[in-house]
This record gives sequence, C-alpha cells and structure tokens, in this order.
Amino acid sequence: MIAALKQLHQPGLIQAACFLRNKEVEASTFEANDRNYQTIARQAFTYIFHNASRVGANHNESHLEIGHMRLSGFLMPQGWILVCLSPKHSNIQLLREVVKCSQKGLRAATESA
Repeated sequence: MIAALKQLHQPGLIQAACFLRNKEVEASTFEANDRNYQTIARQAFTYIFHNASRVGANHNESHLEIGHMRLSGFLMPQGWILVCLSPKHSNIQLLREVVKCSQKGLRAATESA
C-alpha cells in the first residue's frame, strides 16, 4: 500500500497521501510534521462521504483548503478513501489526472489489504 501511495508523490503537486477505511488510516506517507493534516482529512472526508451517501448523492471527490495546503479526498471502491496533500495553489486538474492514471495500482493495493 505504501508503494502505491509513494507513486503519487510529485514535487509541487502531491506531497503526501494516505488510505482511509472505516474511519481509520490504513497506510500513509504523511511526515510527522504533516500529521495534523492527516487527522483533519480523516475526520472531514469520512464525514463528507458518509453523509453524501446517506442523502443519495453520488459525490466521489472533495477538496479542503487549510492554511497554505489543500487536502483532496477521492472515494474509491469498497469504502476506501484516498487522501492527497498538496500546496494550496497546485493544479487540481493535474492532481485529478495523476490520481486517475494511478487508479489501477491504487485499486490493486486496496484489494490486497
């Protein structure tokens, strides 16, 4: 799982990433000094995607800006959530493209967990 997350890292675009499942961090590349962002992401994206599904919404992506950083959450199959930490002014379209191009490896990592 860590290897799949590390493949997402790109200077100036994706600084760290983690997998969430059942309100818990299952794998993470967040450094110790960025763990506060991981905690916020775990709470926020779990809440957002849970409540979106409760009301029948079909949302699978959400973004939060906190300080100089952006947290991006992507709902994946079987209840997994991928979170990426990026600089606030990074290109969201490019971030989406990186995640989209990495879907096969990300899904394989979560299916083997």
